[in-house]
Amino acid sequence: MITGMTRATASMLRERLNKTVNEFANEFGLAGRVVGTHRYSLANATFKIELATVDEEGNPKTKEITEWAIFALANSLPEDGVGKTFISGGKQYRITGCVRRRYRYPISVVRLPDGKKYKMPVDTVKRGLET
Repeated sequence: MITGMTRATASMLRERLNKTVNEFANEFGLAGRVVGTHRYSLANATFKIELATVDEEGNPKTKEITEWAIFALANSLPEDGVGKTFISGGKQYRITGCVRRRYRYPISVVRLPDGKKYKMPVDTVKRGLET
């Protein structure tokens, strides 16, 4: 039995919760995960859970992906841009979606091949996709 909340306890609970959320989501044909960072105090912890439908290939339709269609139209970017790769500063990146409220760096990308996540401005991604 847990009597107090520590960083280690909250992290352990997050891992376990992530597995449980995944199993629950799979039951309904969804994708699920614990997102963001967890918060905790001496007696409690808070986690945020995301459930998303999946496309024909089994990829989750996360909020970042669904926001891309609206964002792309408004910023002259390709509607099918999620998953496309481009080169910027000599490194290759893949677009993973966008968060419209991040007005300076709204586009989420992953650097290939190491998988490090970055946020980029629209102009940088446009230049990369044009070449």
